Amino acid sequence: MLHGELKTWFEAKGLKAHVTLTDEGDHAASFVVVEHAAAPTPIPTGDHP
Repeated sequence: MLHGELKTWFEAKGLKAHVTLTDEGDHAASFVVVEHAAAPTPIPTGDHP
């Protein structure tokens, strides 16, 4: 979960982060994938045909 300046920056850029953690015995690994969030679908306002 992001907060502060990083959260503001991610939201301004339309970014979304996914984090995966795993462990096995004495080893651990993590991966982060950052993607552009889908653009919202415009809601018709009736102003345009």
